[in-house]
Amino acid sequence: ATDGTEAVSASIAEYTEGKGYEIVSEQQGDILDEQATCEAIEKAVASLKESVDLSKEKAYKKPEFTSESDVLKDAVETLNRYVGTKITYRFGDDTVVLDGTRINKWIKIKKDNTVKIRRNKVEKFVQELHRKYDTVFTNRKFKTAYGDTVTVYGGDYGWWMNYQQEAKELAAQIETGESGERTPVYYQTAASYGAPDYGDTYVEINLTAQHLFFYKDGQLVMESDFVSGNSARGYDTPEGTYSITYKQRNATLVGENYETPVSYWMPFNKNIGMHDATWRSSFGGTIYKTKGSHGCINMPYEKAQELYGYIEKGTPVICYHLAGTERSTESELEK
Repeated sequence: ATDGTEAVSASIAEYTEGKGYEIVSEQQGDILDEQATCEAIEKAVASLKESVDLSKEKAYKKPEFTSESDVLKDAVETLNRYVGTKITYRFGDDTVVLDGTRINKWIKIKKDNTVKIRRNKVEKFVQELHRKYDTVFTNRKFKTAYGDTVTVYGGDYGWWMNYQQEAKELAAQIETGESGERTPVYYQTAASYGAPDYGDTYVEINLTAQHLFFYKDGQLVMESDFVSGNSARGYDTPEGTYSITYKQRNATLVGENYETPVSYWMPFNKNIGMHDATWRSSFGGTIYKTKGSHGCINMPYEKAQELYGYIEKGTPVICYHLAGTERSTESELEK
């Protein structure tokens, strides 16, 4: 006796571009099913038949799945819904299109022909977007009001994607088959994509010169001397690119050994912010080196009031040092 041909189940063909997924038909085999064969022969003997047609008696081993199996039909429908999804991300001038050519590599077809999206593959894709387009905690080239370009190190300003949540929502969108443009889930956004991400409305703080500028839509609107953190006591105001956390009228600033009421409070780096300092009669110069603040940017009352009217939550604040811009003289407030 020959070994015969095994029955082959219907299956799902590999993804092909333009067609998606299709069912490959089953193949009938010619290997007998022992139990069904015995039953057919017993039945024939009992009815005194001289011969038995085993194919009619369904005595051959059958394929587990046929092309009419609901499981296969459902699987192909689901697969084609997934790969038929087209999602577009825009990062400024860059466009990332996600479609079947990539999605088909994220799908697992299990032995029982059920289908699932591999979450780890989706996460990997989103992490790539996060690495390429997020700008939070990065160093930036900054063209100062003095004409020099400096590198500003660190700070928590910038695009910051919540990539775990984004991966979860992206996988859910593919499952529903909903095409269209998608904006990632962000912990924090910036003014614009590309460089510079802080846009053209910002507060520029030169810690060396003890002088700040406010630009709106690229135009200088105001400037002011200030006094920053006391160097002698290690309270130096850190450089970096930040943004206004919130703004508040009539706040009380509380530290280990002080409690100070101010009229205009504009924090940008945890408990460091810009505010009026009515207890000072002069600003700028090198006051900060020995008589500076606990880290805040102390401003004349009128200047703090003016700046408060311009800035809002999220306005970028860029703090830097620039050699050669130190001024020995401070500005006295007019009596």
